[in-house]
Amino acid sequence: MGLLETILVSTHHVNEIENFLDRAIILRRGRIAADVYIDDLKNQGKTLQQLIMELSGYSGDRFKELPD
Repeated sequence: MGLLETILVSTHHVNEIENFLDRAIILRRGRIAADVYIDDLKNQGKTLQQLIMELSGYSGDRFKELPD
């Protein structure tokens, strides 16, 4: 039987760790918002960062550009 390992990682550097993950469970307000396998996300043409942005309701056009 293969070795099964679980490691809890809490980070906002999602794009840096995505390639090391097989599965991600995303919490929002103390509840599970998503439980996904990274390969399934890739097959859908999405990144983990994109999924998190969708789940949080992030919209890039909500923010104004800062002046130089």
